[in-house]
Amino acid sequence: VDLTKLDHVFYCDSGSVAVEVGMKMALQYWNGKNDNNKKHKFLTIRGGYHGDTFQAMSVCDPVNGMHHMFAETLPQQLFADRPQIPFHEKDWNEDDIQSLKVLLEQYHEDIAGIIL
Repeated sequence: VDLTKLDHVFYCDSGSVAVEVGMKMALQYWNGKNDNNKKHKFLTIRGGYHGDTFQAMSVCDPVNGMHHMFAETLPQQLFADRPQIPFHEKDWNEDDIQSLKVLLEQYHEDIAGIIL
């Protein structure tokens, strides 16, 4: 990443707030681009934990995560299967990202951003 081309920096006090603000910024970007904006969903990977603020909870694992009691209240997001390859492995199987590719193709008009 070429940091010399960044014009603005946003500081926050926690990871939850960073995720929350990042999601809000993505939504604001798409709202500013088009009056008929449909990009309101986020794509993420099952098994993740992204924080305790409301939007951040919506991209945490909906089944095994600690926020499942809020499932009916939180915005419904898109969840790809978690890749099976461990981080330390060098060789990976392209099939590990197949569900991510399918969701991107199917919902590209609705996706405001990807949270990893």
